[in-house]
Amino acid sequence: MINYSTKLLSKKNVINLLIILIPVSFIAGNLIINLNILLLIVISYIFFKNDIFKIEMNYLDKLVVSLFLYIFFLGIFSSIYTYYFENFTKDLIVLNKTILFLRFFLLYFVMIYLIKNNIINFKYFFIACSVCSLFVCLDLIIQFSFGKDIFGYEKIYPRHTTGPFGDEAIAGTYLQRFSLFSFFLLPFLFKNKDRKKSNFLLLAILMLTIFSLIIAGNRMPLILFIFSLFLVILFEKYLRRYFIYALILSTMSFSILYKTNSNIKVHFNVFGEKIYVIASSVISGEIDPKNPTMVFHGHFKEFYAGYETWKQNKIFGRGLKSFKLNCPKKVENCGAHPHNYYLEIMSDLGLVGLLLFIVIFTYSIYGSITNRHKFRDNLIYNNLITPFILILFIEMFPIKTSGSFFTTTNSTFIFLIMAIMIGLSKKQDLN
Repeated sequence: MINYSTKLLSKKNVINLLIILIPVSFIAGNLIINLNILLLIVISYIFFKNDIFKIEMNYLDKLVVSLFLYIFFLGIFSSIYTYYFENFTKDLIVLNKTILFLRFFLLYFVMIYLIKNNIINFKYFFIACSVCSLFVCLDLIIQFSFGKDIFGYEKIYPRHTTGPFGDEAIAGTYLQRFSLFSFFLLPFLFKNKDRKKSNFLLLAILMLTIFSLIIAGNRMPLILFIFSLFLVILFEKYLRRYFIYALILSTMSFSILYKTNSNIKVHFNVFGEKIYVIASSVISGEIDPKNPTMVFHGHFKEFYAGYETWKQNKIFGRGLKSFKLNCPKKVENCGAHPHNYYLEIMSDLGLVGLLLFIVIFTYSIYGSITNRHKFRDNLIYNNLITPFILILFIEMFPIKTSGSFFTTTNSTFIFLIMAIMIGLSKKQDLN
């Protein structure tokens, strides 16, 4: 009994338990995400001590170190300058956010170390992501059909179904991020002799996910998910015909929902009208340079606010979470962030910060694709690294609306996926 308990509570099992709880924590909320990540960092350090930071760093690791050093010193300088020269004590929020943001630096190197030493069992992580995505899908369908989900959350928005996320309309974003692991889990679970069963499950999961994305009402995640399907088709030849079937069936499902549900019809009509107005105004040159926000709606006004804020501190920015503090008063929609990752990075960290981020993301994706091609005959490795490449590429796609880059949810997800992808691309022993 003692030996069994010791094995069950081994270092590897404890770490993997925290890893598989990550998709669960993203449903539970920011507090649980922070607790999960904090436990992962602290327990990893207790288990492995300073060995975590003794890894051999390549150019990408050094760039990540440079990025966090830049953010740290910028936050200190910006806070001191604002406090002493502008007499604005509220700007200390920049310093507080900067210090807290360093947890993602620790998370990055913890994940690199765990992957290098084969501590993470990715099969269990894929299963956890798949089960959680399936749960969100079913909960959304229940709430859409009966007005309440299994937790008793009522459907409070006419054009959105929130499911287990309560009053936050983010179910579509969750599915767009985590459901892709389901499609790459099947080769781990089914052998060649079970290909028919695997194909049936693949189509069923695709149909269920796209249907759930439609009723969730998050339009950009739906578009990004469909875009990711086309990328999967490019990466994985054996999946092409099944994804094409799924897209045809999903188009039929959307058409039925569009015609039978007035809220869905209005929701997507409004989206199409906004795109048409903006595109036609840009093409025809009808935007008034003296008042360009006249043609914009919603997030597009916030994009403009981000651009105007960046113009005030083009090279270095004013530090994390400084957008709202420095947004010009003349600009409309000076909210918490510009609703685009790149505009937010520009306005907070300037061109220097933006350049560091672009170089890190570009080289990490390029290096992973190169390594994938190098080991293209290793199907297990390809199925392992491909979803991380696709997810990071879609997450950092420049032409899209988004939440704040520097929030707990988004930063945790981005640095987690990036660290895993870089860690896998650095591995030499792929057995």
